[in-house]
Amino acid sequence: MSFIFLSGFSTNFSKKLLRNAVKLSIISMIITIVTTFVSDELAIKFGVIHFLAFSMFAISLLMEIENKSTNSHKNCSKNRFQNETDDKTFKKLGNKTDIKYAIYSLITLSIFIVLKSKYFLKSDIYVGIYNFMQELPLSFIYGFPRDDFYSADYFPILPWIFLSFTGYFTGKFYKAVNTEKIFENPNNICKIKDELKSQEKRYFSRIFGKDKISVFICAMGRHSLLIYVLHQVVIYGVLYIIFEIIIN
Repeated sequence: MSFIFLSGFSTNFSKKLLRNAVKLSIISMIITIVTTFVSDELAIKFGVIHFLAFSMFAISLLMEIENKSTNSHKNCSKNRFQNETDDKTFKKLGNKTDIKYAIYSLITLSIFIVLKSKYFLKSDIYVGIYNFMQELPLSFIYGFPRDDFYSADYFPILPWIFLSFTGYFTGKFYKAVNTEKIFENPNNICKIKDELKSQEKRYFSRIFGKDKISVFICAMGRHSLLIYVLHQVVIYGVLYIIFEIIIN
């Protein structure tokens, strides 16, 4: 669960989110083809990589909608900040932004909790929706697998997309809080991005430091996707050798 939340959170700091989504989509299709070829019991039809690819596309759409909404008020907001000299007004505007993303985070988290609740899963409403959705093609992708469905790794769109959205809005809240501090001084508005980057570097430097272990952990984080894909290949390869060659 934390992995999906953090993946949504980190999309706020990705400069090539759409490209990464396409990359994950290609990798997920390769994983499905290879695992299905190796064994039906090891087949991954919609695992965490498939889900992350979809969530990145969904968050990219959210960002696009938000950017269009922001751009429509860009000139007005720019003049507003440049002409405003009262620090209290800047804090007030910043707090409104913070509250908005905090509310979005709570809403999406609440929806996720409800959808995962055993009381909801046993309700007549869910059973009716489940029976209807099962008739749709590729229903397992949406979160309504049929009785004969099996996947060695399974993370459907529902309910997990709402946890990813929670991470995304929490990340927006984090950035809004830091931006608010900069808006307290109107003369620093043009330096928002540089200041945020500097704060992030200092923050992570305090956490991880510069020792060899920290450098190693950071390197693993930068290449986490490659490690994830390779670990599956290694495990499947070892299991195939043991059960198909040695034992048989």
